[in-house]
Amino acid sequence: MALFYGVLLMLGAILLSNLINRFVPSFSIPIIQILLGIVLSLLPSMYHFKFDTELFLILFLAPLLFHDGMQADKKSLWDLKKPIIMLALGLVFFTVAVVGIIIHNMIPSIPLAAAFALAAALAPTDAVAVSSLGKRIKIPEGIKNLLEGEALINDASGIVSFQFAVAAMVTGTFSLLHAGIQFLYVALGGVIIGVLMTGLKYLLVKWVRSLGMENITFHLLIGLLTPFLIYMAAEECRVSGILAVVISGVIHSFEGRKINPETATLNIASKSVWSTLAFALNGLVFLILGMQLPQIISVIWSDVSISNLETIGFILAITAAMMLIRFLWSFFTIGDITENNLVEKGFGRNSKKNRLQEKNSSAIEITERGKLSRIRTNLVISMSGVRGSVTLASILSLPFILSNGKAFPERDLIIFIAAGVILCSLLIANFLLPLLLKKDGIEEASMEEREACLEIIENVIRQMSELITDENKFQIGKVIRNLMLRSEELRDKNYKKSSQKEERNLRNEVLAWEEDYTNLLLKNNEIEEAAARHYLDFLSKVIRKNDRKEYYSYSHIGRVIRNMKHIKKRGFIPGNPAVHRVQMETLKHLNNEYVLKRLQERKNSEDTLAVNKLISEYERLEALLTSRTYLAGNRQGQGNQGIPPAERIDDKEDLVSLSFQMERDGIQAMYEQGRISWETARKMRSDIALMELQLRQTSVS
Repeated sequence: MALFYGVLLMLGAILLSNLINRFVPSFSIPIIQILLGIVLSLLPSMYHFKFDTELFLILFLAPLLFHDGMQADKKSLWDLKKPIIMLALGLVFFTVAVVGIIIHNMIPSIPLAAAFALAAALAPTDAVAVSSLGKRIKIPEGIKNLLEGEALINDASGIVSFQFAVAAMVTGTFSLLHAGIQFLYVALGGVIIGVLMTGLKYLLVKWVRSLGMENITFHLLIGLLTPFLIYMAAEECRVSGILAVVISGVIHSFEGRKINPETATLNIASKSVWSTLAFALNGLVFLILGMQLPQIISVIWSDVSISNLETIGFILAITAAMMLIRFLWSFFTIGDITENNLVEKGFGRNSKKNRLQEKNSSAIEITERGKLSRIRTNLVISMSGVRGSVTLASILSLPFILSNGKAFPERDLIIFIAAGVILCSLLIANFLLPLLLKKDGIEEASMEEREACLEIIENVIRQMSELITDENKFQIGKVIRNLMLRSEELRDKNYKKSSQKEERNLRNEVLAWEEDYTNLLLKNNEIEEAAARHYLDFLSKVIRKNDRKEYYSYSHIGRVIRNMKHIKKRGFIPGNPAVHRVQMETLKHLNNEYVLKRLQERKNSEDTLAVNKLISEYERLEALLTSRTYLAGNRQGQGNQGIPPAERIDDKEDLVSLSFQMERDGIQAMYEQGRISWETARKMRSDIALMELQLRQTSVS
């Protein structure tokens, strides 16, 4: 039970880390998870895991690297193959040689072979950490693709270098020729095993499908087992299991291109399952890293023979040396390639995508915001070299005893330095890297893209409104309300504190309009006094809440909707049966029309987020009132059955499909004008496809 409670606490900590990040966005999720891991390790009732390097690699890194391979941008990997190889192979070997010598000269008590082992463990960047970093910091797409490609490949070169350095330390012998041949065998063997095992898996799936077995759960289970089986097969053959699962993941990424009834649903389900699994495993990796730190720190901290301040100085010096080497290497070896390939979304200047974007000046302006100077680009590459789970797993696998029976020299100090460099690389990427990036320009570009998406939805709403007739007003009203909800969500994402204050002031002004207009209607005897008094009382309560800043964005519309539901059941206003439903709905219609007219006039002079948001809310309320009125009239015409005609259900599905097609046309137009990027257009189309699938599944059920 202790193990079960431990796993449960860790999963809870993963959820908590994402919640904390929502309120403290300045700390990236990996850092929060490491801190929570430290806290968990200090709990007396917490199950203390014994770190097993082999189990860690197969249980966590194999599926995560497989998933990263599936998600990798294949076009970018191919376009950036030269700089990726220069970083993943050349930089790793150069770092091992230079940093190893620096460590040995700085700490003579660490033998040269052991220093090379420490440098080899620190050389590879971590794919999991880089992926997590990219989710928080808006790294330019090309640099992000380079870093992810490097992290997928350099694990093999780093681990092989580490193994040879440890072997040289343990046995006292080393052959450069033998090491080179062994590296080629391990790397190429891993690639071959990955390709062969993936091919066998596809043959198995094809044979199973020939038997008529299209069970989604069955095929999902095969997909989940794939990285573990491939990794174990590669390790049994003494080749790189990491490269094997990465290559297999990249091959599997082509599977999503096959569009047929058998694979469409499976691909969607597989994506959801893998996203959930990757989310949990990513969190567990950093939690486990945090849980190991107290034990690692306590060993060195309590050792009186080692100065703690001096040890911290070693960590900072090694971190600075590795960043400097990484900067100089990228500047002098891949600088020209960086200028040509990394600036524009990770593709070459002559690619089809960039040729299309260059047709429009607006597209060029968006692209220019993402450009970085050569020095800044290489500084970003240098600071993005985050170390993580691979470094920890490698360094903790150091043997305790050499072949001559002596203890491994300075093993605890080496592990402590490695852990310190991991933390330093994460902190640098979290706090210093954002200072190098044009955060304001990127946020502005993202806001402009959201504005373009919002404009697409508003255009669809207008087009759908033009199609309203007496026969379809109920169905179109439901479609328009859904579109308005999506538009409000987009506006919320663009909101800032100043916009929230502006919205609160505008809401007070709008509510005052309603009060004045209701009094005017009452004075002109256009409405019943009971309905007017009831509505004015409701408005005064809302204004008081708004003045106390207790007013939420949807409180007004939510209150009206709840009243409408109550009216639907009883036919009278809650709390005042003397006021008939028809009078109240008439009053609300009149107020909505008046407010919308005033807001549209305001929009002509002040086209702000607050104005647009209130227009959307009142339009949604008007659509709701219209559909309620239609439903009530339809109920009376059908003997109070309260259900729209059966044939209208098919009409609704046709109208929803029509709205989706209008969105697609708008997306294509926006992309051709250069107002949204290719990635944004592709994501929006993917969202529409998912909503269409949900609609079909709902109609079938």
